[in-house]
Amino acid sequence: MQKLRFSIYKISSIKMNAIRIGMAVGVCFLLALAAGCSSDADLPPYPDGSNGDAGMNQPSENEDEITTVPFTITLGGLSSSDGNAKQDGRNTRVAPPGAGSSSSSDTTGEDNGYAETENVNAVRLIAFRRRVQNNGENSATYDAAVNDIQGFEYDPTNDRVINGKPTLEDGKEDDYLSGKPHKHYVVKGTFGISRGYEYRIIALAYNSQEKSPYPQYQANQVITNDMLNIKKGTTFQEFKATFASYLVDGDKTDTSNNWLDYLKKIVLTLNNVNCLSRQLITVPQLFYGTLYQKGDATQNPIISSADYQKENLGNNTPTPLVGTLYRGMAEVEVHITHAAHYSITAQTQWYCLLADTVLTQMPLTSYDGFKQGREPIEKYPKKGGSYTAIAYAPFPGKGKEVVLKAFVLPGKTHLAVRIGFDAYPHAHNYQIKAKDMMSSEAATGVIVVDGVSNLFYLRRNHKYVFTYADQSKLTDSRHLLE
Repeated sequence: MQKLRFSIYKISSIKMNAIRIGMAVGVCFLLALAAGCSSDADLPPYPDGSNGDAGMNQPSENEDEITTVPFTITLGGLSSSDGNAKQDGRNTRVAPPGAGSSSSSDTTGEDNGYAETENVNAVRLIAFRRRVQNNGENSATYDAAVNDIQGFEYDPTNDRVINGKPTLEDGKEDDYLSGKPHKHYVVKGTFGISRGYEYRIIALAYNSQEKSPYPQYQANQVITNDMLNIKKGTTFQEFKATFASYLVDGDKTDTSNNWLDYLKKIVLTLNNVNCLSRQLITVPQLFYGTLYQKGDATQNPIISSADYQKENLGNNTPTPLVGTLYRGMAEVEVHITHAAHYSITAQTQWYCLLADTVLTQMPLTSYDGFKQGREPIEKYPKKGGSYTAIAYAPFPGKGKEVVLKAFVLPGKTHLAVRIGFDAYPHAHNYQIKAKDMMSSEAATGVIVVDGVSNLFYLRRNHKYVFTYADQSKLTDSRHLLE
């Protein structure tokens, strides 16, 4: 990904069903002798021979009804829908992983941008399906302007997680480097398409092993089964992700899932917490994409089984499915190059990156859903504090570098750093300010900030790096936020 640097304390940015059947049977038992039982059994069957109850518990009984289709998913790549494309359609921001960009670990070199996806170890395929809408004709029709999402329901028979490190391949091309081949991570597998259905297939890539970094929460997985709202009967329109946050209870002790030291409770007093929501969150890095037929220039997201029926295939092999997953989050890093103690008597213990607007939910019906974040973490009701911890790092040692790294849903927010000490004043909160940016080596418009209110606008698939050469540059009285 391309990098811009702003310094004094630099900022660089890169663009980164069974109940209904049971009821029906009960009614049949009571009414059969009188008038028979009117149920779905009397209706025309679904194409796979099911009773129409979403048709998703069992695949077709006839093996000939299912076609196994290979797929290839590429991580990274270039999206022309980020609102900053050139006139020729090529994006001007955020080199895709593998395009000779720098990684989040700040390493540089040719073709190492794929390091941005190095922690990805799982790709989940989630399918939604509906009965055919085109009378069995080949190729489902799709109008992007209308965005046809009606009638699709979650298909649990085609929900799978591909675990393990993706394969690194050379020779992948995209428009960012005018077709120049470079490296990408790819995942391959097969998908079962049942006769009589149309599909929408979504893929999400993530780090399945990531755990909460905060003390007392470190056994908690960031990616959980509750993150996605899918279950039998979930429609595509309802598909969404929700990220969990944790409220620190000042009336409890420092125990599992309650990091009281964050509030710095000394005897009965909480120290410098009036600006805090008292909540902690770790938002995962997610890559999102939709599968479509290889060679389809329109990238039609609706896959029709008609294209894969034997009578239509003839002697041809099934057309593979392909898709590219794009980074959906904004990434924020704060580097303090030389960590320091507060004073001789007050030793630094830890750092937390704070944001006062943290969105916790977004729709997953399209990549643009990442720009439609909602459900912000609420202010703490008693004091009205709004800053939420989004990243944590322990004190690394005097003179060593501290790195606070967080992913967030795109939006606008104020940023700050909370630093905890082992003695008075116990904790302080320091705001990251617009005036910390003094110059830039290249102007791209990626960094957008309100210089009066210090409000930062964080874009999807962009990375923002704030670097303070010395801790005192952040912790002076100008930055104090209580």
